[in-house]
Amino acid sequence: MEQPPMEQYKPPTTGLPFHSDYRYHVFLSYRGRDVRKTLVGHLYDAISAAGLNVFVDSEKLETGEDIELTLSKAIESSAIRIPIFSLGYAESVWCLKEAAAMLNTPGLIIPLFYHVYPTHVKYPLMESSPYKQAFLKHYGHPDRYRREEIDEWKDALQQICSNSGWSPDVTGGREAKLVKMIVHDLIQTLKGAVVTYKPPTTKLPFHSSKRYHVFLSFRGADVRNTLVAHLYQALSAAGLVVFLDSEKLEKGEIIGLSLVKAIESSAIRIPIFSQGYVGSAWCLKEAAAMLRTPGLIIPLFYHVDPAHVRYPLKESSPYKQAFLRHYAHPDRYSREEIDEWKDALLQICSNSGWCMDITQGSEARLIKEIVNKLNKTFDRRPLQVAQHPVGLDTMKNSLFQKLNLSSVDGVIKVGIWGIGGAGKTTVTKAVFNDIYDDFEAASFVPNIRTSTDLTKLQKRILHDLTEYNGKVQSTSKGISLLRERLGEKRVLLILDDVDAVVQLDALIGDWLAPGSRVIITSRDKHILNVALVECIHEMSTLEINDALELFSWNAFSRKSPSPEHEKSSNKIVEACKGHPLSLEVIGSFLHDEQNDSDCWEKTLRNITHNIEIHNTLYSSYSGLNDVEKEIFVDIACFFIGEHKIFPIAFWKSLYEMVDTAICNLSMKLLIKIDKEGVFEMDDHLRDMGRTVAEKQGIRLWKAAQMNTISNFNFSRLRLNGGNPQGLKMLCKHGLHYLHLHALFIKGTLEDMLAMLPRGLIWLRLEDCTFANGKNRATKRPDHSSLLDNLKQLKTLQVIVCNGVESLSASSLFLLADIELQHLEIKGCRNLNNLPDTIDKLSQLRHLELRGCKSLNKLPYTIGNLAQLEHLDLKRCKNLENLPDSIGNLSQLRHLDLGYCDRLNYIPDTLGNLSRLQHLNLRGCSSLKKLPHTIGNMQHLDLGWCDKSNNLYETIEDLPQLQHLDLRGCRPGRVEELAPSTSTSSGSSMFATEKCMPPTTELAFQTDKRYHVFLSFRGPDVRNTLVDHLFEALLAAGLNVFRHSEKLERGEINSLSLEKEIESSAVRIPIFSQGYADSAWCLKEAAEMLRTPGLIIPLFYHVDPTYVGYPLKEYSPYEQAFLRYYAHPDRYSREEIDEWKDALLQICSNSGWSMDITQGREAKLVKMIVHDLIQTLKGAVVTYKPPTTKLPFHSSKRYHVFLSFRGADVRNTLVAHLYQALSAAGLVVFLDSEKLEKGEIIGLSLVKAIESSAIRIPIFSQGYADSAWCLKEAAAMLRTPGLIIPLFYRVDPTHVRYPENESSPYKESFLKHYGRSDRYPRGEIDEWKDALFQICSNSGWSMRITGGNEARLVKMVVNDLLQTLDKVPLQVAKYPVGMDKVMNALIPKLNLSYVDDVVKIGICGAGGTGKTTVAKALYNEVYAGFDAASFVFSVCTTAKNPIDLPKLQKQILSDISNYDEEVDSIDKGISLFKDRLRGKRIVLVLDDVDAVQQLNALVGDWLAPGSIVIITSRDKHILDVAGVSSECIHKMTGLEINEGLQLFCWHAFHNASPSPKYEHMSRRIVEACKGNPLTLEETGSFLYDKQDETSCWTEALRKLQL
Repeated sequence: MEQPPMEQYKPPTTGLPFHSDYRYHVFLSYRGRDVRKTLVGHLYDAISAAGLNVFVDSEKLETGEDIELTLSKAIESSAIRIPIFSLGYAESVWCLKEAAAMLNTPGLIIPLFYHVYPTHVKYPLMESSPYKQAFLKHYGHPDRYRREEIDEWKDALQQICSNSGWSPDVTGGREAKLVKMIVHDLIQTLKGAVVTYKPPTTKLPFHSSKRYHVFLSFRGADVRNTLVAHLYQALSAAGLVVFLDSEKLEKGEIIGLSLVKAIESSAIRIPIFSQGYVGSAWCLKEAAAMLRTPGLIIPLFYHVDPAHVRYPLKESSPYKQAFLRHYAHPDRYSREEIDEWKDALLQICSNSGWCMDITQGSEARLIKEIVNKLNKTFDRRPLQVAQHPVGLDTMKNSLFQKLNLSSVDGVIKVGIWGIGGAGKTTVTKAVFNDIYDDFEAASFVPNIRTSTDLTKLQKRILHDLTEYNGKVQSTSKGISLLRERLGEKRVLLILDDVDAVVQLDALIGDWLAPGSRVIITSRDKHILNVALVECIHEMSTLEINDALELFSWNAFSRKSPSPEHEKSSNKIVEACKGHPLSLEVIGSFLHDEQNDSDCWEKTLRNITHNIEIHNTLYSSYSGLNDVEKEIFVDIACFFIGEHKIFPIAFWKSLYEMVDTAICNLSMKLLIKIDKEGVFEMDDHLRDMGRTVAEKQGIRLWKAAQMNTISNFNFSRLRLNGGNPQGLKMLCKHGLHYLHLHALFIKGTLEDMLAMLPRGLIWLRLEDCTFANGKNRATKRPDHSSLLDNLKQLKTLQVIVCNGVESLSASSLFLLADIELQHLEIKGCRNLNNLPDTIDKLSQLRHLELRGCKSLNKLPYTIGNLAQLEHLDLKRCKNLENLPDSIGNLSQLRHLDLGYCDRLNYIPDTLGNLSRLQHLNLRGCSSLKKLPHTIGNMQHLDLGWCDKSNNLYETIEDLPQLQHLDLRGCRPGRVEELAPSTSTSSGSSMFATEKCMPPTTELAFQTDKRYHVFLSFRGPDVRNTLVDHLFEALLAAGLNVFRHSEKLERGEINSLSLEKEIESSAVRIPIFSQGYADSAWCLKEAAEMLRTPGLIIPLFYHVDPTYVGYPLKEYSPYEQAFLRYYAHPDRYSREEIDEWKDALLQICSNSGWSMDITQGREAKLVKMIVHDLIQTLKGAVVTYKPPTTKLPFHSSKRYHVFLSFRGADVRNTLVAHLYQALSAAGLVVFLDSEKLEKGEIIGLSLVKAIESSAIRIPIFSQGYADSAWCLKEAAAMLRTPGLIIPLFYRVDPTHVRYPENESSPYKESFLKHYGRSDRYPRGEIDEWKDALFQICSNSGWSMRITGGNEARLVKMVVNDLLQTLDKVPLQVAKYPVGMDKVMNALIPKLNLSYVDDVVKIGICGAGGTGKTTVAKALYNEVYAGFDAASFVFSVCTTAKNPIDLPKLQKQILSDISNYDEEVDSIDKGISLFKDRLRGKRIVLVLDDVDAVQQLNALVGDWLAPGSIVIITSRDKHILDVAGVSSECIHKMTGLEINEGLQLFCWHAFHNASPSPKYEHMSRRIVEACKGNPLTLEETGSFLYDKQDETSCWTEALRKLQL
């Protein structure tokens, strides 16, 4: 059927009246899967580049089923709406709703028909319309879409298609030309448009050389006493400095120098265009002056149409008469001056700005909008954070995640918890600075701990958030005011250093509006818990690298330590344990002592005695109560590394509320208790606690103190090593704790025990050496006499005797009368049994006999220890059985029998121990039977214990089991055990077996479309692990399928996704916490098992057992599966069972886990990529530019030859690629349509291929249809040249193996073989071989850029530029000796290092070749970076410091195309920080001779991976610049042979001298001492004087002088 022609869109002769309340120029409506990554990508870039504001709906918006309010508003706020009708447009209900919505609000609609006939869109139910089936489908779902609604969509299409529009047919199908036409038409249509101003992402510096923040230009008679008065007041109140010209100035006729300077000195200029603005020549002169100096201009249209301002001579413009009057006074204003004013209005109105219509005519709202936007434009950074904010970014990112800034559903409170000096306030200041302007108001309240008047704090918050300046008489009044005034304001409130709940009660409450955020810092976690803080961030110490950097900044004013102090610095940093305050204080102390090595050594020895650190940490201690203080000091002196159970027993005999005190100490981070229950403490806190103890004088913990303070009364005494004197004098009444370790004590042990005071609570003896009266030392004597003395110590609760080798059962009999709670005897080799009287220790709670290797049995009476909770018999190698009475230990919670090699029997009575939670049988290799039941076990260790016959029957019913360790057991036994524990509550029995690549590579079938399929739960890992993994796999050249958000959200597993799984060689389900919440994910898992392919699971922060057995009680998947079973209407039980079975089956495979890399994601990603590369073969590797580049200027006529199938890509990809390559300066051969249609590849085309340095065959679906293309491919291989394939929507394997069943090239080759009269079989085979050979090269694929054409084009251009050696700098005419220097310097550049800035220094005398070498280095590396700049002769250009801004401007121009003036060094630095951020650059600073030059040109604004090369005659300059000594290359001059060669090239234009002057030449070279410049100048001077011997003699004489 012949289609009627479409009426092409023509822009109106007068511009579209663009209402000032429009936010966007253009709204694009399209079907994402049809055109998002092709036409729309290019169109969006082109429209945006033209300065128009475009709304393109996000992927998230497109996937919704209901048109959101935000999208409706976007359509309403767009002047022009362009529906892009593609073949699949009507399949999307979302698109149809957009089309209907376009007609509901006034605006211009211009349709674009993309490979679809307008008639088929206008009448979608026509038989031939591609839209018919889609509409019938919609009509077939009356439960989802009403018939009336679908009819509205149909009518909308008909109405829109009545408008004129565009079509690719207009440009002969050429997309690039179509895009260009659309942009041109839109610009013509939108004359007079203005877009609402939005603050830039890169903000202006609030503190700069500019005197004013804002300059207001206005017509006084119109707005001075109305809008301007209010605006000036509001801006000033916001802290902005505003220039407002006086009435007297305005009335003048000549714009004075003072006003010009005011404009120049203003960061932002705001011309307020009112009705009478152009009536004032003064205002017009101001507008013109604004454009003469750099600065941001934001127009404000006050009751005037922007189009009338932009085109003031239009008939309808109120400005027309005013301009005519100005033109009528040539005696006052020249025509050129008035034209300049007119041009200024046109240019200013092209900027985004504000209009009264934005706020529906409300001046107050308009002013509020302006102030808010200007505040966000300036980088105000209201709070000073830290001079050296090392490690802050990591902490900030963690907090941003917790703050969830995108949510507006409620108030989110985040707590930051840590000790004093850990950086809590610093990180909150940094977060405040970054996000405060995202809220309607913000307040930071510091040092709340020190404030005693809560009303003052309330007033501060009220002032900050509501500008309230009245009184707050009481806390209650303050709460009322907060509730009244905050209203619906979305605010940010930071409360710093809170130490009491009453403070929070007064400052935060239910008056905070949804979307607000509260950050609270405190040393006490309890306070945060009481405040119901949702997320608590514990301040961790700095990592070692960050700690070293922070210390170095303070000690050396640089990022790393000086070489001579590197070792000491590392030791000091290690001693500081990452404590920021300690690092800063100690570093600052050593800053001026860099030449005093003794000072460094002394500091390292006495680091913990730094008073300032202790004073800071003491502030945490001083807030404790008396019991907490005592316990804190005890831990600092005695119990670090001790299990908590022993000290707690000790304290409970002395104090009350011990458990509460320990809890408070832990909450305040003054102590830590690890997962094993062991006390830990920061070293600085420890030493501060010991300093307190020294002052108190009641604790002694080291023998060195003995001789000086033996007359003191101690309550705690620990002597560790040495030969103490006067021990008896220390053991006085009041001594509660005695710990003697490795002491050499004069006298016998009995002598020492006889003096123990009766009040002793704790006794610990370890490895002491005693000497009798004859001074004969006896190592570890018989301690049996110890117990006679102990009978008198009724208060003794804890005995620890380690290394008591001769202790026997009879000795232990003496303990009967002591109310002992804890008995620990380790390593007693002679103890073979316990006395029957052991039951007399009725209060015993803890009995440890670990390592008593001779112990072979326990007495039956042990069952009478009714209070026993902990029994440790670990490594009692001879213990064979346990008595039946063990079942009477009703309080026993922990039983450790680990590595009791001979233990073969445990009585069934063990099942009576209802409180037993921990049982360790690891290594009990002789154990053959377990009790039938073992109680309410939570932790069971059966590692390397698999001889038991009833192991699995015993533990098949363990409802409380949380941890089951079966490591070392035979695999078959583990598999047997697995089903029996399926109802247990989360036992971790399956340790993940790491995926190992097969010894023979996986046969990667050529019909597989993808190497890897990733299945994952988007909200869990899409933007974290999956993003990194996807990029890494792509970078490795693997083709990866990653399902889109739209697919993931579906409930039905589509046929397309099934095909993608089938088409993937390796399938990786990423099991995260929320994986099972998605039925879609579970369907994917089940689908993976239905088709052959390798499945490798990845367990991401989830235990494999919980995945394999999702119905276990503690499995994170349990609730999800229960939900599915509860909806039989949605999921059949059989289907859910299939999912469950799929998880179990997949988890049986080897895989990866975060545990393998200790939780390090980056390392895990690297491992996965490596394993997959080893597993897969057949992958096409992404092209990377070679290290040896092709010459940019050569005998080749073309840089690039493009071979392509015109019908596939000529008007799409090739058009854009050709344009981009040409714009980059590359000469490209593009065969014409005429050439392509020929059947014989002509001589001209062969020559074009030969004359091209790089050949790019673009393999598309139809490439092999063209014999012409195949001949080109074969011709490429016949002549030398680089061939880089580009795979355009085709699998590389299908190109490499074109006869494969699934290859789109198969039919084409069969056709060619079937025409033997035209193509001999040998020729076709050559084509086939050519494809195979070319596909073996690295290349590009659409998959690399996720199908985005624009990104692919950019990548190709960038790679080709790096491939061609486009040498930007001329190095030297005769580069003699250059290779040797370059070989020495290139490794120092460390080009693969991207973690920091690499600095290279080149030093030497003038003329030694520093600049030459720097240029050669620059040429070698510049193309591999985002941008590059070479600054010549810094010392000459910036001889005067006031000229440094010129060099700053040069760098800015080279790197960021910045063309405006830089009027000060500070402004330049500010611009560096704004414009260089994130760019990897090469910066060469040549001939630097002052530190001030470096400070202005090099700083922390350089991104990691950048390279700075500095040349200087002064090595000190390089040292100050932070160039390490190994990266400084000293130019020493040329060797004699090199010097002779360089001289000869200049003197004789030959590599060697003429025979006549050979001797003289050598003497001259020797006199030049290898200086290249002298050799060049002397040689050049003598070049034309070979017949003048006297000149040579004179030259030699001068050199010798």
